[in-house]
Amino acid sequence: MVNYYNIEVNALGGNYEATPLGAGGNLNLNSSFVLQGTMNVNSPAVLRMDEFDFIYKHDLTALSTVNINAGAGLLYGSQYGITTVGTANGIQQRDAGVTAGNINY
Repeated sequence: MVNYYNIEVNALGGNYEATPLGAGGNLNLNSSFVLQGTMNVNSPAVLRMDEFDFIYKHDLTALSTVNINAGAGLLYGSQYGITTVGTANGIQQRDAGVTAGNINY
């Protein structure tokens, strides 16, 4: 899995509309990744995450933050949305096969 550090998502206009060529979102994730640091989705950008796209913390003790700033948007496919990833028998839930939301914190 790829690690990303300090991400800024910017756009000139927010895209919430689905079109014949694709779904809404200025940035549509194509795969999951590990976030180290901060991810800012800035107004008016829209971040889209399908059902099986996830953002994970580097580890349970690392400081990682996802900010959907005022005027920005988040479209997510997981019915669990944003969840706290705990542990199951000392293993992070995502590794233990426990269902969690698109943003696992």
